[in-house]
Amino acid sequence: MTITLNEIRNYRQGFQALLEEQPWIYLVIDHTTISRKFVVNALEKAQCDRIVEFKDAESALAALKELDGQPVFIVDLNLPGLSGAEMAQKLKAHPLLKRCPILLMTDDTRRHRILTALRSGADCVLAKPFDAAYLLERLAQVKALPIQWAPPES
Repeated sequence: MTITLNEIRNYRQGFQALLEEQPWIYLVIDHTTISRKFVVNALEKAQCDRIVEFKDAESALAALKELDGQPVFIVDLNLPGLSGAEMAQKLKAHPLLKRCPILLMTDDTRRHRILTALRSGADCVLAKPFDAAYLLERLAQVKALPIQWAPPES
């Protein structure tokens, strides 16, 4: 399924209101280039210009000290090294990051994998493949949750 220009405009209007309130930074973490670029392209088309890409969770966690806005994590569940679920657990255990939105993506839609992802602290689990409109809708929903964030100290 493809997203039309009108759908992008509609989602953009909703996103714009949220973006004006908060300096969101989208951290897209996926070891597969195709999936990562799909998410980045969807965010760019929705005029989300603060996007940072990572191939693994460790790199993303290391970069958190450099952020100057509220992070939204869009993470593949099946990352090499630290998995997406393990990353979500670390984020939810951190006093400054525990309220940041986390979307986990997976192509493994077995019930126990989805439950594991949700129990890890993810606010949403997206089953791959998904279309851009669905991604943007889910992002708008999790970003509407109350967030309290301050950058980790160096």
